[in-house]
Amino acid sequence: MDISLHCCDIHPQAVAFLQKEIGVNALLSAREPEKLVLPMPFDVVFALSFFSHMPGTTWARWLVRLSEAVKPGGILLFTTHGLASRQYLGNPAIPPDGFWFASVSEQKDLPTEDYDSAIVTPEFVKRTMATIPSLDLLTVQEAYWWGHQDLYGGRKRSTPLIEYLAPADISFEDRNGTDTRGEIEAAFSLT
Repeated sequence: MDISLHCCDIHPQAVAFLQKEIGVNALLSAREPEKLVLPMPFDVVFALSFFSHMPGTTWARWLVRLSEAVKPGGILLFTTHGLASRQYLGNPAIPPDGFWFASVSEQKDLPTEDYDSAIVTPEFVKRTMATIPSLDLLTVQEAYWWGHQDLYGGRKRSTPLIEYLAPADISFEDRNGTDTRGEIEAAFSLT
């Protein structure tokens, strides 16, 4: 099996270490998800202990950006601080929306508005994933990683969204009897 591994980090020193010492392709990340430049879409994207540190201002945006980096039919895997992580962060009460964020980070070189500690509930993650039309939730494994981080898996749809909204056996004729399915498919060419 031919594997092309790419790693990503916000720290230039970590990128250099990954390239030199580990011998993998390493990319510098960005503060804002929309500014992350990746060389290609990937079969699998795995974000380990990344969402455990993202603030509410970028949490969902990063999920969208990483889902965009997955090829149709590919997999997005990520971990979060889940409820089992509370014990390591002072047992905070989790707000009703399922998202807690505070300045409890080991990364003193990153701005606290960009990176600290977040705890999310499975319900929060499921609601957030449901806002991404091209991403289907595959699995939730609570306390799977290191005995306290939750693992989530999603698959990027390989079928255009129009197929979910309107299967092929439905007619798309306009008032004049002209089949408009092709035009509608082009308008919904989301995968």
